Amino acid sequence: MMQLTELQQDALAETFNISLGEAAAALSTLVNEEVLLSIPVVELIPAAELAERLDPRFTQSDRVCGVHQEFTMPDQANFRTDTLLLFGERGGMEVVRLMLGHAAPIGQITELEQEALSEVGNIIINACTSAIANLFRKEMIGSLPTIAIANNGEAILPKHDPQDTILVSKINLEIKAREVNGYVVYMMDLASLGTFVKNATQAFGLPDGA
Repeated sequence: MMQLTELQQDALAETFNISLGEAAAALSTLVNEEVLLSIPVVELIPAAELAERLDPRFTQSDRVCGVHQEFTMPDQANFRTDTLLLFGERGGMEVVRLMLGHAAPIGQITELEQEALSEVGNIIINACTSAIANLFRKEMIGSLPTIAIANNGEAILPKHDPQDTILVSKINLEIKAREVNGYVVYMMDLASLGTFVKNATQAFGLPDGA
């Protein structure tokens, strides 16, 4: 399994810290509330443990909603990352209600709410990824956002071979006044990780193999 040096881990953490700062600003503008960030968590984990390591609630019966996009780099053929915005269902709907000015009713999720949540995810995920692209001086192209809501959060995560080791970066977004917590998560396999690490170390002026 690939091992990251301390400098590589620091470069990755700072990359995601910068990108999530943009996400927090975008979310704060959407909901007109202060948004707090946690310290980035960057780790290599077995794909089979993904859901539980993200949040133990994702392997239980709590309903979870997520917005997913896939990003590639045109000049890096082996690079692909799954990028998600994840909320518990109630938290996601609270964000939607804030965005819509409290117009959306509590209860069954409507088509309007799903469209609004998809737009929230699109704005936040693209704010993150645009910041990374600017830092790397690379173009990153994303798929259209898709939204999923399930009783078991594990069901909405992108599928990876359980034997794979994948990089997960997770930062908690908290709307403190509303007790709403969400995660922005980047997930990539080891081939993509090698490309990502190389770009991150170059962006911060670190030598190859730092």
